[in-house]
Amino acid sequence: MPTPSGRADPFNPWVEAQKGTAVYQYASWLGLALFLPLARLSLQRAVLKRFAKRCLAPVPVHPGQKLSNRQQLESKFCESLWKGLVYGTTFLIGIYAVYDEPWFTDTSFFWKDWPHQHFSQKLLFLYKAYFASYASGLLMLVFWDTHRSDFWAMLMHHVATVCLVAMSYYSGFLRVGSMIMLLHDPSDVILEVTKMLNYAEWEQTSTVMFAVFMASWFLTRLVYFPFWIVWSTSFEVEHVLGFKPDMYMLFNGLLLMLVVLHIYWFAIICNIALQKVLEGKDVADVREAEN
Repeated sequence: MPTPSGRADPFNPWVEAQKGTAVYQYASWLGLALFLPLARLSLQRAVLKRFAKRCLAPVPVHPGQKLSNRQQLESKFCESLWKGLVYGTTFLIGIYAVYDEPWFTDTSFFWKDWPHQHFSQKLLFLYKAYFASYASGLLMLVFWDTHRSDFWAMLMHHVATVCLVAMSYYSGFLRVGSMIMLLHDPSDVILEVTKMLNYAEWEQTSTVMFAVFMASWFLTRLVYFPFWIVWSTSFEVEHVLGFKPDMYMLFNGLLLMLVVLHIYWFAIICNIALQKVLEGKDVADVREAEN
C-alpha cells in the first residue's frame, strides 16, 4: 500500500494479525467503557457522596433556603473525586507498563523495528483501560457531568483521544501511544485534587496545588508533548523508518489538535493565576462562571 510519501509501506504483521480479531478487542473495550458509568453510580451512592459531605464545609440553612447550591457543590466534588481516581489508576497502570521499556527515555525506540514490534500484555491492558476511561468519560461528559463554558473543547478533546487510542492500537503505534497517555494523566490528577480542595475551602492548600498543577501542565503538555512526542511522530519517524507510515497525516493532525487545546486551556489557567495574583481572588474554575 503506498504511503503519503509515495513509498511502499512494508507488511505490518501486527495489523494483519489484528484484522481478524480487532472487532472482539474493541467490543471488550466498549464493554468496559459501558461498565464504568455503572461503577461510578454505585460508588457514588456508597462512598463518594459520604466522603464529599465529610470534606465540604457545613453550610447553615435558613428557613426556606434552598439546598440546590449545596447539592451542586457535592455533585461537583464527587465528579472530581471520580475523575481523580480514574486518572490516577490509568497513570499507575501506565507507569507499570512502560517504566522499564527503552522508549520511556528514548523516543527513537517508538519506531525501531516497526512494524515487527512485540507488545506486552501489560501494555495491551493499558490501552484497554485508557480507551474505556475516555469512552465512558465522553458519555458522562455529555449526559452526567457539569457542563462548563469549555464543553465543546472538552468534547473535541475526548473524541480526538478515543480516535487516537483506537488508531494507534490498530496501526501498531502502541509505544508512542503509551507515552502520550502517560504524559496526560499527572496534570489531570493534580487538577481534580486542586478542585476538591477549592470546593472544601482549603484556600492555601488549593493555591499551592494550583501552582503545582500549572507547572505540571506546562512541562508535560506544552514542552515535552509537542517538542518530544509530536516532533518524533512528525520528523523522527521518517528518519528512523525511512518512510512515512499509513495514517501519518491523520495521526499527527489529531495530535496537533490536542496541542491547540492544551494552549487554549493554559490560557484559562493563566487567567485564573492572574486573578489570584493581581486581585487576590480565590483559586476557582472560571469555566463555571456561567453555570
